[in-house]
Amino acid sequence: MQAAGILVGALDGVIEPVMAWGWKPLLASIMRHAPEDGPSGDILAFARRMEADGNVLAATLLPSFPHADTPYTGLSAIVVGDARHGGREHARMVCDHMLTMAWERRAEYAFHAPPLHESVATAKALGLANPGAPVLLIDHCDNCGSGGAQDVMAVVAEILEQELDDVVIAPIRDAEAVATMIDAGAGQNVRLKLGGRTDMPSIGLKGRSLQVEGRVLAITDGEFVVTGPMYTGVRMHMGRTAVLEVRQGRGHAQIVVTERPHEPFDLGVFTHAGIDPRKKRYVMLKSRIHYRAGFKGIASHIVECAGAGVTNADLSVYPYRKLTRPIFPLDSM
Repeated sequence: MQAAGILVGALDGVIEPVMAWGWKPLLASIMRHAPEDGPSGDILAFARRMEADGNVLAATLLPSFPHADTPYTGLSAIVVGDARHGGREHARMVCDHMLTMAWERRAEYAFHAPPLHESVATAKALGLANPGAPVLLIDHCDNCGSGGAQDVMAVVAEILEQELDDVVIAPIRDAEAVATMIDAGAGQNVRLKLGGRTDMPSIGLKGRSLQVEGRVLAITDGEFVVTGPMYTGVRMHMGRTAVLEVRQGRGHAQIVVTERPHEPFDLGVFTHAGIDPRKKRYVMLKSRIHYRAGFKGIASHIVECAGAGVTNADLSVYPYRKLTRPIFPLDSM
């Protein structure tokens, strides 16, 4: 509506849009993009005030996609003003102020994750101390929404190793494992290699499967209609799906395994298979930000777990070759 209004105003000759653009050598971690997580919230609040006061027609913050190895990767802002009412100067002022706010608080755009074993141990303690609502464990390094394989097993392995009880996990993309479970049939016990089918040469990481034993709890077509706030009413297609129930020591996990990648932003990834994540003690999701749409509201706590994969928030693992250097936080600035 905002863009259309500016377009119609320009066509009618009521306004004369002009743009101001600026860029900063800043790789903002996607884990710090959301308004509630870092400086973006205050920057956007300022932009909305400038729009509401009529100083500019539109103001947009582009906090960067730090996994893109290009000379143009970085934080930028675009502001549209009305040249007939001093808009060029106003647009430049607002754009520069947005960029200055981001640069002065650039340290807040960096994401620092504790070691994986510490994060899982923290989640375990929180779940034991606060029963009643699940603790979310977020496997953000292997998010298919940003190109992750969705089959890295590091976080799952740590959860099983620490024997978290009453945990559900979704989704693991492994067509071979799904086929094995379908062949065995619901209710049958299976022993299989799960995940780890994909090598990631860009970061020197070999696929590594996890040997597991368990019972095939359910088999589905992997389809469901979204009921949450993101893509409401859209039918999702995860491919054939099977749920593997694994018991290890005092731990108990139900793992949703799919043929196709799918970022879990709706409870349907579980409920379509007869699992209610709201009644579980722990929920592990292969996501970074979009999980919040469907799952943040049911969580008692959220613990971000630094596993492995090509969507790692630790930018030092990437062999950048095309970035404009120096750039924060890879370089001291």
